[in-house]
Amino acid sequence: MISKVILTVCLSLCFMLKTYGQINIVPHQNSIERKWIKPEKFQMDWYAERDTQKIQIGRVITEVQIKNKLIFLITEVKMQGRNMEWKDTTIAELESFKPQYHSSYNPNRNMILNFGNVITGFYHDKQSNSRIEISDSVNSKLYFDSNIYPYLIRLLPLKAGFTSIIPIYDYNPKGQTGVIHARIDKVESGVYEDTKKSKVNVWIVSVSDELNPGSKTTSNYYIGKKDRKLYRQEITTNGRRMEMILVN
Repeated sequence: MISKVILTVCLSLCFMLKTYGQINIVPHQNSIERKWIKPEKFQMDWYAERDTQKIQIGRVITEVQIKNKLIFLITEVKMQGRNMEWKDTTIAELESFKPQYHSSYNPNRNMILNFGNVITGFYHDKQSNSRIEISDSVNSKLYFDSNIYPYLIRLLPLKAGFTSIIPIYDYNPKGQTGVIHARIDKVESGVYEDTKKSKVNVWIVSVSDELNPGSKTTSNYYIGKKDRKLYRQEITTNGRRMEMILVN
């Protein structure tokens, strides 16, 4: 999935801590509603708004696997009319969602992260044909992988008025590397009409993150109340609008 933005907060917090009414979500705490976790695979059509038109630019395929006390999140992006693919794989502990591994392959770069006391791996920039060996020490151990946090939102105890801060690790040698934050700014109750014209009761979750320094990015997730499916995602970055729609 595509999205993320944020607010700085003290990372020495443990478990559920309230700061000005917000809940900090970190690994090893009980805020995750585990009943929603299950193996699944779904597709979303990805659109961009250009002038007054909505144009499909790709399709996003997400798969969740559970095995050996680990959760695997695999995301593939296929661009419309182009022979290019993006694929990210994240592995985390099933019990805590503590990150273990993240690989990312796309036409611009390849990257692998192995999480531990020191984060190791490599970053290969295909445009410059340069390779960086990664060895990154992080002060806090209370964070999630940046690739898994949009999925994590679906597992939280959502209700009207719910807000939270989620620490996430992101590696970006061209931007900001380290523990940054995603923020659930607002949750509202709503109704969504799916592609079959069926009406679904949803939580509309407004999220911002720090993944793109210098640009303002916000997302609205339309998450089913009864099944926690992601039916729609709206993304706005620097005035440009995109959306992803679940393929039924």
